[in-house]
Amino acid sequence: MRWLILCMVLCSHVATAVEIESAELVVNPSGRVPLSAELRCETDVPTRATLHLQFEDGEIQIIEQAELTNEHTLPVLGLEVNRLHRIQVTLTDAQGVGAESESFELKTEPLPDDFPLLRINTARPRRMEPGITLVPVTRWPDLGQPDRTFGLILGIDAQGDVVWYYQSDHNIAAVEQLDNGNLLYIHGRKGHAVEIDLLGNVINHWYARRMRTEDIPGSIPVDTDTIHHDVQPIPGGNFLAISTEVRHFDSYPSSETDPDAPWQPAFVI
Repeated sequence: MRWLILCMVLCSHVATAVEIESAELVVNPSGRVPLSAELRCETDVPTRATLHLQFEDGEIQIIEQAELTNEHTLPVLGLEVNRLHRIQVTLTDAQGVGAESESFELKTEPLPDDFPLLRINTARPRRMEPGITLVPVTRWPDLGQPDRTFGLILGIDAQGDVVWYYQSDHNIAAVEQLDNGNLLYIHGRKGHAVEIDLLGNVINHWYARRMRTEDIPGSIPVDTDTIHHDVQPIPGGNFLAISTEVRHFDSYPSSETDPDAPWQPAFVI
């Protein structure tokens, strides 16, 4: 009878194969970051995911996700322009039993025709900080005002190649990366600060309330005239921003260049 009980205990721990119920590769899921994708998959039991990204030259990047879960959403970043990539994920349960997804092929597009012309004169990667350099881009179609319907953030590697970029329908004045990995940028002259993840999804949106007649749904109003030029994170999860205020003077110079111009009432920002 003891042998029978022992056999039943052993049989109850026989490992079963992990079943991948679905796997899908979505290219540029936000529509804002062409050099990105998202691998979505589900398994019948909780698993850990290991993403394998193979580049056209054979180099492989491995990205591990430690959390055990039935549903995985894995960002695929750092893709090369106009190149073929192969993407696969291995899913492993708590007992170490795993399964591999199908292999996905992703051919990225060339940079758009209206993309800024980049020319690398000198590149010294050994003297650079590791990682990606972020560059906000404003388009000036003429010598007048900048194009307020165009904005771009470039992610450039140590060789000067574009490995990530974000497109917007408004100009972008400044950008920095937060401790959580997301990006925070200033939305031109509109008095907005926007937090996005690296797939281009808007996580938070703040705006200067005093210059608007109505609220922006889903955004956070800030009781100030403007938010401009720079926003810095400070301890406690808040931000320090530059703003403006309007003051009235009964007597103020009417000319910036003529010292003999009369003084008169004026509003000054």
